[in-house]
Amino acid sequence: MILPGSFIFSLILLIVSLLASGSWPGTFRATRKNWRFEFYYNDFVIGFLLASLLGAFTLGTFGSDGFGFIDDVQIASKHQWAWAAVSGMVFSAGNMFFVAAIYVSGLAAAAPLALGTAMMLNALLMPLTGNTSSIPVLRLIGAGVVLGGVIAGAIGARQWALKRLAENIQAGKTRSTRRSVNSKPIVLGILGGILMGLSYPLSQMGTAGEIVLGPYSFSVLFGAGMVVSTVILQVFFTNLPVLGKSAELGEYTRGAFGVHLPGVLGGAMALAGLVTALMVLRATGAAQLDPRLAFGFSQAPVLLTTFWGLFYFKELSGSDSKVSTPVAVSAALTLVGLALLAFAQQTPPAAVK
Repeated sequence: MILPGSFIFSLILLIVSLLASGSWPGTFRATRKNWRFEFYYNDFVIGFLLASLLGAFTLGTFGSDGFGFIDDVQIASKHQWAWAAVSGMVFSAGNMFFVAAIYVSGLAAAAPLALGTAMMLNALLMPLTGNTSSIPVLRLIGAGVVLGGVIAGAIGARQWALKRLAENIQAGKTRSTRRSVNSKPIVLGILGGILMGLSYPLSQMGTAGEIVLGPYSFSVLFGAGMVVSTVILQVFFTNLPVLGKSAELGEYTRGAFGVHLPGVLGGAMALAGLVTALMVLRATGAAQLDPRLAFGFSQAPVLLTTFWGLFYFKELSGSDSKVSTPVAVSAALTLVGLALLAFAQQTPPAAVK
């Protein structure tokens, strides 16, 4: 299989991982008005699984080491297979709630809530994953700062919902004159973040031990787990929709190729983000990166996704200080918290020469 063999190669992979992981939600945001999130997520999982298989039988099979995808799967234990699949199931459940939050409120509101919560939970659960080399005090402070960013993001999301409601009342688009909004986007985002955060220690179980699943084999099993949880949750979301009326499978199958494509592309991008990150983690020797750099890049997609919503899709265009201030505070706190968490990482004693 192909793995990074130099520092530059690992750094390029880390940048690709950031760009892919932080940008794929934009493929749904671009088609949100024309395609239900439940249908998009079907396409997303299909794209993820197909891309994982393509990667496994190409990059995961070729290479000078003579060790391919099939060999990797065969020598790993069945427990590792199970943990990889279970982590995919839990991640996909959280990711689906995240996409539902985007459907209701947009990228700028959903990303800090879901991805910020996941980052904070990852930091708190690090000792459970065997990572005992981080600085505890700095890690806890960083997690607290990120929590502040999540709270500020929730305030911003609520203020933006109130502003849109006031505009609809003024324009006569709603019969109700009550100036109150539900907390659905906040609940969806935070619940999604919790589930995505919990998937991290589960995935570590699938890559623990002397003989571990490689990036390509892990991603295929992870994708298989995603399919299982998506099928289950589709029943829930199509019958109890977060917006509008319930959906029918026939609507999905009648969709034109153009509306399916963004979801497939988004899934392929998410797979690229996962595999490249795993490739960097598997790097050894001269290709191994500083843990602080690797952690910082791996958690930075929350900022990139938020910036896509703010500056490309201009989701908060025309908003007043009641909206822009908490959103700016959320981004600033998330950035500071990310920096603290990154600096809390230390090179494990066994890796010090």
